[in-house]
Amino acid sequence: MEIEDDDKSSFDGCWISHLGEPDQRAAGIIYIDQNLSAKARRSAYWHEMGHALIDIRDWSMDNEQR
Repeated sequence: MEIEDDDKSSFDGCWISHLGEPDQRAAGIIYIDQNLSAKARRSAYWHEMGHALIDIRDWSMDNEQR
C-alpha cells in the first residue's frame, strides 16, 4: 500500500477492493502492517476481512438486481 510516512501510524491494515474491475482475478487485497505483533496482525486481518466481506456481499447483491 502506498502511504505517506506521516500517515503510517494511523493504519494497521486496509482492504483495497477490486470488485467490478476488468481483468482482475481477485476481489481485492488486504494489506497488514508487518511491524505489528502477531496478535495485532491477526486482529487487523480479521477487521479488514470484515470490510471485505461486507463489500463483496453488497457488490454481489447489486449485481443480482441488474
